[in-house]
Amino acid sequence: MDYDYNFSRDNKDRQCVAAYRIWNGKVNRFFVPKSGVSFQNMNNGIHLKVRNVQFGARTNGRVDVVLLGRMNGQIKARANVANLDIKLKWNDFKFVPTVRMNSNVRIEFTNTLKRLDFLKSKLQNMITSKVNSEVPKMIVALVRNEVNPRLQKLKQKLISMGYKNCSIEWTTQKNTLRVTFKPKSTKGTVAPVTPIDNMVCVNASVEVGKEVAPTTPKPAPAQKGIDINCVNQKFKCQKGNCTACTDIDITYLSQGCTAKNQKCWQNFPF
Repeated sequence: MDYDYNFSRDNKDRQCVAAYRIWNGKVNRFFVPKSGVSFQNMNNGIHLKVRNVQFGARTNGRVDVVLLGRMNGQIKARANVANLDIKLKWNDFKFVPTVRMNSNVRIEFTNTLKRLDFLKSKLQNMITSKVNSEVPKMIVALVRNEVNPRLQKLKQKLISMGYKNCSIEWTTQKNTLRVTFKPKSTKGTVAPVTPIDNMVCVNASVEVGKEVAPTTPKPAPAQKGIDINCVNQKFKCQKGNCTACTDIDITYLSQGCTAKNQKCWQNFPF
């Protein structure tokens, strides 16, 4: 990260003018406590809150101050309490992200920069503002440039398998994320989320299950890329509402990035 910044401040009867440059910024610590991650209730999307994020970073700095000359050193920044609020609205196999961050950065100077304590408050505010604006932009870019293109490929994959009249619904309730695969024509209300330990679950009614079956079975072509295996599969029905769950093992191969093992999905009862 390269960042150039200039400012001036009045000091009694004279104007104290400083120009400084910050470059080669690196994050050397980033920690998210397990208890700090939670799902918030949201229909047709994912609402994730990440609390008490801790991170540390350092950057090189050079400051030229009138009457004081040039000073060099490192600027160390840390935040022990930073919070992220991430909303991913689902829209036709794409997530529309909204991200907010709230952090409180503290900095320390090394070497001759220690003489510039009068700049510390100004720099802390500048870095905090930069972190709170840039981190959300990075997450939004990640969703748009990395996640959404893969979801569009998944959409085309489902269409090629005969599932063009089906959709995916994301629901978060009671700190649990549930993904529902159902026909677009379904008007019924999806049953409330029931917390379970399995990694991935598909929830559907018996009638929905019949509609979801592909109209024209097509064997997927053998491709290279990601080897997907379903293990510990479970299937349960209660009062006409059925849930199929599985743990998923994913192995990244050296060629490409396409799902390889289609037997994973063929074993589901619907």
